[in-house]
Amino acid sequence: MRRAFVIATAVCAFSQSAFAQETLIGQWSGGYFHKGVNMNVAMELEITSVEGDLVRGNLKEFSRTCGGDYAMVGKIEGKSLGLRAVKPGGPRGDCAFGFRATMDGSKMTGLVGGTHDLTLTKK
Repeated sequence: MRRAFVIATAVCAFSQSAFAQETLIGQWSGGYFHKGVNMNVAMELEITSVEGDLVRGNLKEFSRTCGGDYAMVGKIEGKSLGLRAVKPGGPRGDCAFGFRATMDGSKMTGLVGGTHDLTLTKK
């Protein structure tokens, strides 16, 4: 009985990982509302890999102050995704970038920097 439970748990974990890969990998577009300057900021995210709970990708952010390309890394736990820039970016190289989002099919919503509302949709 215990052996069957272990096998069933492994199958569920593999299925969840495969689901995360299928759902996440690809191009996402949208942006966030920067409350400090009362402005929508466009961004594009490409999730390039999901290995277990480790997620990697590339983000292009289009604001004047922190716009640029960011290599991203993070974790997926259930429907919760957290990504952060591997190193600071932007025109002066001093912008840290990260967000937490909840997955809902082909849409994710959450917060950039803990305060700015984020919405991304899979292309």
